[in-house]
Amino acid sequence: MKYLQYKFKNMIGKHVLIIGDHATGKTVLTTRLIEESIQMNLSSNITVLELAPRMFLKNEYIGLEIADYTDMISKVTYLKTKNIKAPRIQGKNHEESLYYANHNRKKFEKLLNIFMINPTDILFINDLTMFFHIGEPDILFNIIQKTKTVVCNGYEGIFRPLQNTSIISKKETESLNKLKKYMDVIINLK
Repeated sequence: MKYLQYKFKNMIGKHVLIIGDHATGKTVLTTRLIEESIQMNLSSNITVLELAPRMFLKNEYIGLEIADYTDMISKVTYLKTKNIKAPRIQGKNHEESLYYANHNRKKFEKLLNIFMINPTDILFINDLTMFFHIGEPDILFNIIQKTKTVVCNGYEGIFRPLQNTSIISKKETESLNKLKKYMDVIINLK
């Protein structure tokens, strides 16, 4: 099976970032690591933040959620919200893309606040680059720094469905590059 060399037991106490382009297996690998951590009887110490937009585009799903891959998600604290939009894909123009990015940001900040009230030692974040589309990423960076073990995945590639979303793409790239400085391990799934 692909990515078998990555074991959760080797990630305990570290901050791990899984990056890659569209459909490279970021969520699949993250799901496998969550399952491994559950099998290690760590469920009560695990929170999963779900930021994926989960949508259908050109006969395929993109931005799938961890729950789409495993039933084991019910064994951990699973924080997600509804109606997440993919700003660069669903926005019909620049203004609508920014509106969706801001809409998502407000929902994500609520999830982060829930985590801060009841933090766990292990945090998984699916599709964290959705958080980087607008605003400052510092709240997320602070949470990552304060959490013992973090495994997160995010998009890094050249996916430009709309020409008018360059501000979102630029902000996402800048924030992702800043985040890399906080990480102990970066796994690039090219």
